[in-house]
Amino acid sequence: MSRTGYALKNVFVGVGGQIFSILISIVTRVFFVRLLAEEYLGLNGLFSSILTALSFVELGIGPAIVYSLYKPLAERDQEQIQALMSLFRKAYILIGIAVAVIGAALTPFLSLIIEDMPENIPHIEVIYLLFVANTSVSYFFSYKRSLIIADQKQYITTAYHYAFYFVMNILQIIFLYITRNYFAYLILMIAFTLLENVAISIQANKMFPVITEKCTAKLNPVYKKEITTNVKSIILHKIGGIASTAIDNILMGKMFGLIVVGIYSNYLLIISPLNAIGGQIFSFTASLGNLKVTTEDDRAAQVFRIMEFIDFWVYSFAAVCLFVLFNPFIEIAFGEKFLFPMVTVSLIVLNFYIEGRRKAILSLKDAYGIFYQDRYKPIVEAITKVALSVLLGLKLGVNGIFLGTLISKMICIVVEPYVVYKYGIGWEHLADYIKKYLLYLFLFVFITFVTYALASLCGDGGMLSFLGKMAVCLVFPNVVVFLLFRKTTEFAWISGLMQKVKLKFKR
Repeated sequence: MSRTGYALKNVFVGVGGQIFSILISIVTRVFFVRLLAEEYLGLNGLFSSILTALSFVELGIGPAIVYSLYKPLAERDQEQIQALMSLFRKAYILIGIAVAVIGAALTPFLSLIIEDMPENIPHIEVIYLLFVANTSVSYFFSYKRSLIIADQKQYITTAYHYAFYFVMNILQIIFLYITRNYFAYLILMIAFTLLENVAISIQANKMFPVITEKCTAKLNPVYKKEITTNVKSIILHKIGGIASTAIDNILMGKMFGLIVVGIYSNYLLIISPLNAIGGQIFSFTASLGNLKVTTEDDRAAQVFRIMEFIDFWVYSFAAVCLFVLFNPFIEIAFGEKFLFPMVTVSLIVLNFYIEGRRKAILSLKDAYGIFYQDRYKPIVEAITKVALSVLLGLKLGVNGIFLGTLISKMICIVVEPYVVYKYGIGWEHLADYIKKYLLYLFLFVFITFVTYALASLCGDGGMLSFLGKMAVCLVFPNVVVFLLFRKTTEFAWISGLMQKVKLKFKR
């Protein structure tokens, strides 16, 4: 199969799975909020964020080794694949143990993180330790998942993930309905994390029998040096990533309590899968990594322009839908008491858009292994994020935390294109990127305001109003993009690709 074929298969399976996961997650969350106390929802979001922060222990070993796998996979160098996976296995066993030990050691300090520890939730420490166990067990087999992904076959691991995710959610709904027991909900989560990773491990063994054999090959010194250099740089990037994704809930839990964390978690219920869909759409990293080691940079620059246009279209459309439909949907699904004001929603959506518009550039950055050149950027981002979120949070409440996040992201959207164009696809293309980015940003703002104004004509409250607003969101943004870009090279490429997909489906 060609690189495009693999990329398309990864995208279709990934996007389909994520859409399905959004639906089943919403159903599970409806049962969750109606069968358990509100504080459980906040606890769920807070502990998930703490364990996300603990992923710092991984130290960037995963991305560094995956990048090193592109060349031996392209050349089918079995010895180096075996040597790299042996190193990967040892590293991830140690990481899993470290997460368990460090996570457990934080248990006595939970009262310092949670403002007003809820008295109606028993055994909070045990609940937290179950979250630690779930994160820890995920490392013991997950390294084999990375080998399949690096070989451009992410659709395989995606299919496994959503199959297990569906069964887990169904059982969680049944157990919640029968027992009203949060512990049963968490134990099922741990069991299915373990089962999924074991199943993917078995599949990887079938696809790459060499990794089941005793490793006799020595790791190429070039790969060893490359991994060491990249790990040192990715450690710093992990700090920035954690500050971006995990700190908000932790700060909210400390400053405003679990109820606010619970409200935000309902917004994250939609945003997180949408970000994952974006990740699936831009799951070209392995294909770009293969492209990088087999062709010239000019081809990568051409592919990236198309990716940037897709990035703009996907995230503009998604952000417009969120801005218009977020509160109406949450009111229908969970109730009015779970709503944030529109100012807060605007900041959440703007953060989602800015983060999403980094997907294409980050995909290329990872494919080219550009980790070292901007190694100090995430440190500056993390310090800016935490400092501003605390200071603005004290003055502006929840809005201040989201505003601090937004300002810190500005560092990323300046630095990342600079390093990718300078050290990757060519300095001469940067001016074109900046012009396109500003044009896309202007169009996004225009489309958002006009769509919101048109959707307001559908009234407020009720399912009919929601469906009317949804229709406006589905039609207007896409019509504008079609009319403005239908004659461009990027749109022509997408149209040609869709024609090929249609022909394949017909066959």
